[in-house]
Amino acid sequence: MSRLLDEAMLSGFLEAARTGSLGAAAKKLGRSQPLLTLYIRRLEDILGCTLFDRTSRGVSLTPEGQELLPYVQRLVSVSDDAMRRLGRHSRERGGQLRIRLSEDLAGETLLRALTENELMLDGVELEVLSAGQVPPLQDFETGEVDVFLGDPSPELSAVLKPVKLLKTRLVWAASARFQISRSPLPLAMYPEDCTWRAPIAEAFDSQLIAWSVAVETSSLSALHAAARSGIAMIGCLRLSLGEGLVVLDHAAHGLPQPPEIEIAHYRSARRRPSPQMEALEICLWDLISR
Repeated sequence: MSRLLDEAMLSGFLEAARTGSLGAAAKKLGRSQPLLTLYIRRLEDILGCTLFDRTSRGVSLTPEGQELLPYVQRLVSVSDDAMRRLGRHSRERGGQLRIRLSEDLAGETLLRALTENELMLDGVELEVLSAGQVPPLQDFETGEVDVFLGDPSPELSAVLKPVKLLKTRLVWAASARFQISRSPLPLAMYPEDCTWRAPIAEAFDSQLIAWSVAVETSSLSALHAAARSGIAMIGCLRLSLGEGLVVLDHAAHGLPQPPEIEIAHYRSARRRPSPQMEALEICLWDLISR
């Protein structure tokens, strides 16, 4: 198999071609749909062509995709045969690494970095899923979760001490057409139980800037949609910024400095950290801290 065409990209392409659906293919492979989408985009970038036509009903192979299909089928077949015969050596080296990320971290920037580093994991099978909430201790004890990065949890921290508490500063973001002179300033916010909400509110209150909650939702995609529409501005991680959003310079626009927030890094006590795991964790810390 070509060093550039790694197995995750090829199996993702093959399963998407079989099912005609990125969601169904991701579920069959045990991966998140955004991660599978990135694999296919990387494969298209490497080959310099579009492999799928995408519609609201699903995906279908382009002529270039049809031409590639038999080659991928042969490559995956050879790979599967080799893994059946020799895969025990890979499992002995690394096994599987199950990473859970809070929704705010599971954006394209971080997922792209993970897929790029997966090529260097040397025998470790990487599984990355978005977690809507902090995984319970039981998931760490049973091996469902090896690493979690997200909001600190006092309950979990009482029994599983975080490996690291990462501090990073949020950014103010909005559509380029957002009218920042409005008063009160409309914000799209997470519900009150979100640990980010109070620091964001305190930042505006400390500068005596009137603000209101224009949109309240627990969904990151809904927050971004509200900001893209021009209804409101948001406080978010720089790495989670999507298309249609721009970072607002707080000093230039008379806004308060965005608050710092903490991101906890938990690691299962049952999993002895390998060099590959530690290298991947350092990569994640670097991206989050930027």
